Order: sequence, then structure tokens, then C-alpha cells
Amino acid sequence: YITTAQKLVTKENIWIYNNKDTFSAETQVVQIPKDTMIEVKSIVFSKDGWPRLVTDQGYVSANKNYVKPTIDNIDQYITNIGKVEVKQDIWSYNDKDIFAVNTQSVQIKKGTILTVQGIIFSKDGWPRLVTDQGYVSANKNYVNLFN
Repeated sequence: YITTAQKLVTKENIWIYNNKDTFSAETQVVQIPKDTMIEVKSIVFSKDGWPRLVTDQGYVSANKNYVKPTIDNIDQYITNIGKVEVKQDIWSYNDKDIFAVNTQSVQIKKGTILTVQGIIFSKDGWPRLVTDQGYVSANKNYVNLFN
């Protein structure tokens, strides 16, 4: 089980619940898709002793079968939806897990403003920006938040 407050990534579709003691269909609030980052505010325990992850929306299972820690240097990556400006010529990719020549989709020029539709994580834990151009690196060396 995860027992410290931290940023985590969902390993599969999971539910947020409104009751730390009862995880059931009646207490489900919202489903979180696989490969989504969640920020854990604190840890609480159910009346039966199960650790629960506290989020802004409710409670999530702390079971490592459902969530895993983000990469250590997650702060070097964009992890929120909005607009980004491309800092140098980059590629978009058609595979979130493999950024390689054979998965390149479109070259994006420096200065381009992209709308981030979502953040998804590769199987190895790297955050990817979901754009209408494909998957783009979330690394702050390549993109900046744009206001």
C-alpha cells in the first residue's frame, strides 16, 4: 500500500469514493481513467484499518495494484491541462509509450501554441501531453505553460 501523500498515477480505471469506510457502488463519486495523475493530500485509515488516499474529490484505494508513484522528477514536467508554447522544434507522436522515429507524427515548430486536452502517462511513468497533433513531451525543456 501507498502510505505517504504524494503524486500518483492510476494503473487502471479507478473510482473516487465519498466514504473512507465503505467503497461500494453507492459511495462512488467519479471514475478516474488509467494513466491519470492524482495528487494525494493525506492518508487516512478506514474503521477496518485500510489506508485511504485523500484527494480533493474524495477517497481512493492506496493499493499498489491500482496506483503507483510518479517519476521522481515530475516537477520538471507540465502536469496540468491548458495551453503550452513550444520552446524548440519538436515532434508529436502517435504512441504514448514510445517516442521514436517510427512513431513520429507531426513536426511542431518553435513558438506554436498547443491546447493540452489531457495528460496521460506512458507505461514507464512519463507524462505526455494529449493534443490535437498527437502525444507531445510534457518536459519543460520543450514546452512552457502559456497564459
